[in-house]
Amino acid sequence: LNILGVDSPLGDLAVYFASQPKLRGAVTTRERSRVIDGLFHCASENPSMLLLAKPHPRESRLRLDQAKETYAAGNTHVISQSQNPLHCINAADVVVTKASTTGLEAFQMDTPVISIVLDDDQNFTRYGDAAAQFREIEPLQNLLATLTKDSSTREEWISGQREQIEEFISLNLQPTDAPIERLVEEVISAVQQRARMETLPRSPAHPDSGY
Repeated sequence: LNILGVDSPLGDLAVYFASQPKLRGAVTTRERSRVIDGLFHCASENPSMLLLAKPHPRESRLRLDQAKETYAAGNTHVISQSQNPLHCINAADVVVTKASTTGLEAFQMDTPVISIVLDDDQNFTRYGDAAAQFREIEPLQNLLATLTKDSSTREEWISGQREQIEEFISLNLQPTDAPIERLVEEVISAVQQRARMETLPRSPAHPDSGY
């Protein structure tokens, strides 16, 4: 935490919010604001939670700073855009994002990921079953509050997510010398392709097939 310029204790649950900039067709201003407000409000209601919110390098930190001031919670911290996100992942128990490639980096560090997609666009379901998926703010807030307050539930949930991460890595993140940008594109493409295949209607089995 010292590397991040944070002087607060870790608390019972450290949450890293990997923010993404407003982008047409990807992240709207309204969606981004709802997630930011939801997370900062949740942290203000759970003092033993630590929230680390880092803006994207192409994103202004103003909206995050406004949320910190509004909710006036000493357990929330806005991290500099220039900071290495790996330090944030290393400090966190869980990473929250929409569809940032930070999620894939978190998987490689065995850190659970929560994907919050308020517009319900399946194109942003990039992590398969390896990430916990949310389409509304309130259920996400409820989960984070429970994980903060209940140590046994927290340990069980993190263990279960790590099992999903291990399976995801075995399918999608084999060792390679390819540039990270190409690796990310291939992983996203593979996950989306499997998701599309799972939604296709299956042909009925032939009577003589034995199935």
